[in-house]
Amino acid sequence: MAIEGGTRGRLAWTTVALLLAAHPACDCGGGDSMSGTCTTSADCPAGAVCVDGTCVFSDGGADGDADAPADGWDGGETCPGPVCGDACCAAGQLCIAGTCCDADRACGGMCCGADELCRDGECVLDCGDDPPCFDECCEADEVCHASGCLVPGEPCDHPHDCGPDEYCEPTIGRCMPRAGIDETCEYRPPPSAFAPEVEWHWA
Repeated sequence: MAIEGGTRGRLAWTTVALLLAAHPACDCGGGDSMSGTCTTSADCPAGAVCVDGTCVFSDGGADGDADAPADGWDGGETCPGPVCGDACCAAGQLCIAGTCCDADRACGGMCCGADELCRDGECVLDCGDDPPCFDECCEADEVCHASGCLVPGEPCDHPHDCGPDEYCEPTIGRCMPRAGIDETCEYRPPPSAFAPEVEWHWA
C-alpha cells in the first residue's frame, strides 16, 4: 500500500508539472494588455505605450510609420501624432528631446518656448522688433546695458558731464553707470598725425 500511495503522489506531481509547462508564467503587470488599460508601458502590446492609464498606439504622425495594433486588440486608443516617451503628441507635432513640440517651434534640435523665437538655430527671447537684453526684454524708455535693462541718465557730450560713477555713452549721448563695464578693455588706434585741438584755454 505504501508503494501504491507513493506512485499516486508521483503521478500527481507529474501532472502539475505538465500543466505548468503548457502555460508559461504570465506577465504580471498592473493592466490588461488586450483591454487597453495599463500601469506601465510593459502592460501594452508591442508598439504601444502607457499614457494616463491607457495603451496608446502611434499613427506615426505625418510620415504614417507606426506599428499596427496586435491581433485581438479591443481597447486603448490611437495617438494622432508621434508617441514621445510616455506622452501622446497631437497631430502635426514633433517629438524633440523627449517633448511634444509644435512644428513652428522646432529650432536646431530644440523646442522653443511660448515666449521665444528661433534665430540662427537657437531659441531666443521674443522681444518683438528689438533684440533681447540677456534674458529680459527692455521697456520703451530703457536701453540694454552691461548690467541689464536700465533707464539712461542725463544727456552728455563729455565724460565731465556725468557723475564720478558714470561715463558718457557716445552712441546715445547719455550718462550711464560704470557698473558691469570691463574697464580693462581699451582701444589703441594706429599711429597717425597728431593734431590736437584746443577745448579750453585761460586768458
